[in-house]
This record gives sequence, structure tokens and C-alpha cells, in this order.
Amino acid sequence: MARGLSHGQKSTIRNMDAEFCMLGCSEATAIRLSKPCGLRPALTKIRKSEGGISLLALNDDGLAVQKHLAESEA
Repeated sequence: MARGLSHGQKSTIRNMDAEFCMLGCSEATAIRLSKPCGLRPALTKIRKSEGGISLLALNDDGLAVQKHLAESEA
């Protein structure tokens, strides 16, 4: 699954974790990763804060991809 990700998607996944947070300029990429695409499941989850701000975090599949990316770079 990680092989099919773009450089920007990989970078976004590397810099996220399971805690919901605001993302700045990588938010659009993370939002796209919250929807399944082809054979790839959703890798992020999204929720709105009380102020209506999008907060994103890696889901279990996203954490597995992040782990794989870290292992393949080591």
C-alpha cells in the first residue's frame, strides 16, 4: 500500500500520529487520505473541533503504513 503513495502523502503520514491535530499546509493531503481510493483504505480520520476546525489523525491503517515507511527508511 505504501508503494502507491505520492511523496507528499508519505511525508504527511510520516509527520502525523494517532492524536487529532490541526495540520496547516498538509491538511488537504490528509483529508484526501481520509477517503478510500481504489484498493487503498482510508489512512486518516477527521473530526471537527468545537470551533469548526478540521482535526486529523492517523487511523490504524495509517499507523501501519507509517510504521512500514519508518522501517523501510532504516
